Amino acid sequence: MLVFNPGILPKQYSMLLFHALSYMEIESLVLVSPETPLVSVGYFQDLSGVDLNYCRDHGISVMRRELGGGTTLLDHNQIFYQVIMKKENPIRPLSIDQLYRNFSRPVIDSYRAMGIETVFKPINDIITAQGRKISGEGGGDVGNCIVFVGGILLDFDFDLMSKVLKVPDEKFRDKLYKTMEENLSTVKKELGYMPEREQIIDILISQFSRVLGGLTPAAIPDEVWKMADKLGKEYTSEKFMNMNSYSDKFITIGAGCKIKSGMYKARGGLIQSNLTTRDGIIAECSLTGDFTCYPKDCFSQLSDCIIGCAYNEHEVEKRIAQFIKQSQVEIPGVSEADIGKAIFAGQ
Repeated sequence: MLVFNPGILPKQYSMLLFHALSYMEIESLVLVSPETPLVSVGYFQDLSGVDLNYCRDHGISVMRRELGGGTTLLDHNQIFYQVIMKKENPIRPLSIDQLYRNFSRPVIDSYRAMGIETVFKPINDIITAQGRKISGEGGGDVGNCIVFVGGILLDFDFDLMSKVLKVPDEKFRDKLYKTMEENLSTVKKELGYMPEREQIIDILISQFSRVLGGLTPAAIPDEVWKMADKLGKEYTSEKFMNMNSYSDKFITIGAGCKIKSGMYKARGGLIQSNLTTRDGIIAECSLTGDFTCYPKDCFSQLSDCIIGCAYNEHEVEKRIAQFIKQSQVEIPGVSEADIGKAIFAGQ
C-alpha cells in the first residue's frame, strides 16, 4: 500500500484528497493537515447547525464530506490519518464497528509511543486515561472504497469551534466552550508541549504498517489533484451543501396534511426527523444527523421505506427493522427504536 505525506495543504485539499483517492481506487494511507481552518460537515447532517455568516466573514471554508459524523473544525494543529481500501481488500474489516476497533489500535499505539495512554471508546472515539476525548474517527464508503479517517489533536482552538457553530445565545456559547475544554484533550495538554510533526508522522507510519502491511512512500499523482479540484466544486456547491436542509421542504399544507419535526440522541449520534402526514399516512420523510451509516446511500432509502406507512410508532419501527435486515445497512449505535423515537418525539 502507498503512503502519501503531502504535509500542510491549502484550501480543502486535506479533506478532498481521500475522496479523490477513493474514487480513483488508489489504496493508501494519507497523513495531512490543512493550512487554514476548515469546517467539515457530516454527510447526513443538516447544515443549519453551522454559522455560515461567521465562517464567510472570517474566511473559513465549509464543505460537506461523504462520511457521516458531526461537524468538525480542522486546522494545522491536527494531523489527519486517512486509510483508503478497496471493498474487496481482504484486510478490510467486514463491519464498520470492527473497522473502528481494528484501525484505532495503531492510533492508540502511536499515542502510547508519544507517552500518552489512551483507549478506544465505542462508537468511534479515542479517550485518555482520564476519560477525555483526544481523537474522533469516521468511516464509511466512498466510491468503491472503504475509508477510515481520524486525527491526532496536537492542539485545538476551542474558542473558534464555539464560534463556527450556530447557538441560541452567548450564554450557551460560553457553556459550549467550557464543556469542550473540560471534556476534550490534546497532545499539548497531555505532554505540556507539542512533538515535532515529522516525528509523529514517522510513528503513525510505523504503527499503521503493522495493520496495513508494507507502506511505500509516494508522490500524489497529478490526476488525483485534478480529481480533488473537481470534487471540491461539487462538495461546496449549493446543491450538495444543502441536500439535507429542512429550509425548502414541506411548505404547502392542505386539508388533512400535517408536518412534524423531532429529534433523539442515540448512543451512535443525534437523529433529526422532519415529515409530512396526509390523513394519518406518512407522505414525506427526511432523516438527518451526526451518525455513521454504511453503505451511506442506504440512509435515503431508509427514509423512503416508511413513506406510505401509517403514522403509528409500532408500524414505523417494524418497517424500519425490516429494511435494516433486508438491506444489511449498518448504523452503529442506532436502532430502529432510536429512529422511531426521533420521528415520534414529543408525542
